Amino acid sequence: MTHPAHLLAFASLVVAGSIFFAISLKIGLNGRRTLFILAILLGTFSSVHSLYHLAEYLGMLLLADAVLLPVSALLFAVFSLYYWRSSSMEKRIRDTEAVLIGS
Repeated sequence: MTHPAHLLAFASLVVAGSIFFAISLKIGLNGRRTLFILAILLGTFSSVHSLYHLAEYLGMLLLADAVLLPVSALLFAVFSLYYWRSSSMEKRIRDTEAVLIGS
């Protein structure tokens, strides 16, 4: 379906993805590795999902629904799991440091 909202979503997600890629370039590999990986994952998700909206707008429904939508959902799931894993790991490190410093 060629709804104009798909074109607006495409443009918005391209901008969002480029912002996340710019953040990852600014952080670089010498910065916080976790934040770098999260920015790359979120930028990649935004880019792939923007392609989904462009394919929907152009009427390429098979490409959009059979390829791009599952890939973008998978990328978002990977981002979510990595975020969950890294945040719980950092909490365990802080708790361990508090115990070591407190004793």
